[in-house]
Amino acid sequence: MDCPKVREWLLRSDLPEAGAMPADVAGHLAGCADCRRLAESLRRLEAAARAMPAPGGAAVDAAREAFLARLPSSGAARSPARSTLALRLVRCSAAAAALALLATAVGLWLLSPGGTQTAEASAALDELVDWNIEIADGATPADRGRLYSARIDDMKRLAGEGGLSAEDRDLVGALLENGERLSHGTDPLADAEGFTDVAILLVQHMGKAAKRDDARRLTGLTRNYGRVLQRGVNAKLEKLDPAGAAPERDRKLERLVRRHALLREELAAVLEQSTNASKKEIRTALDLPAPKHHKGK
Repeated sequence: MDCPKVREWLLRSDLPEAGAMPADVAGHLAGCADCRRLAESLRRLEAAARAMPAPGGAAVDAAREAFLARLPSSGAARSPARSTLALRLVRCSAAAAALALLATAVGLWLLSPGGTQTAEASAALDELVDWNIEIADGATPADRGRLYSARIDDMKRLAGEGGLSAEDRDLVGALLENGERLSHGTDPLADAEGFTDVAILLVQHMGKAAKRDDARRLTGLTRNYGRVLQRGVNAKLEKLDPAGAAPERDRKLERLVRRHALLREELAAVLEQSTNASKKEIRTALDLPAPKHHKGK
């Protein structure tokens, strides 16, 4: 297993001890000092997050009210259960913000050159993102299954057309897999996790495009990152049922927000590398409400 795959695995894992890691990951870490340093940095981030006390007082109350004000209005009074969930999630936001500061020195991605995205490849990516969002909007598993089946052949044809670079195929493959995953259930947190996997890849490729000064590709990737964040991740987190709160779900939510805090650090780094032609789109993406606001993490 090479460095990019190991680093992606480390970011998505719960960082178990070496004995519980897949053999290929453990073997790579044994021989790669850079990836070992990354693993240790992420372990420190995990430990800092778990040890960090929840803030209290007027600041939390104000943050909670700001969070609730962003929720879609139903005309009904806010329930105590909803407020309790919001307070718990808002408290997590301070930890996520601190983690983002701790992570500034962590190199999460290996940036390597790739091919320029063609207009056809850009259109294919837009359509696949639309398809993923459309499936995720299905109210029932049966609805989602129909939406998936109705267009999967077309999506596969898009994926098989010529003109796709290795980077394009990476993203197209991830969106096909996410579409298939979305078609099997309607759990909002699972949906948000799947869209987060896509967001990670988008930011990774944004960094590559910025490094080689490919403003056209960077602009398209940034636009799709914003759509995935808003209509995929955040839209699903807003639908979490307050009554479904449980330790395991809270753990997943905390981890999801930490991933997005790290992604925002990566976006800020991409902004510094990019030309004026794409800075506006990246700033817009950074200004989007982060999952820590929707979930309160």
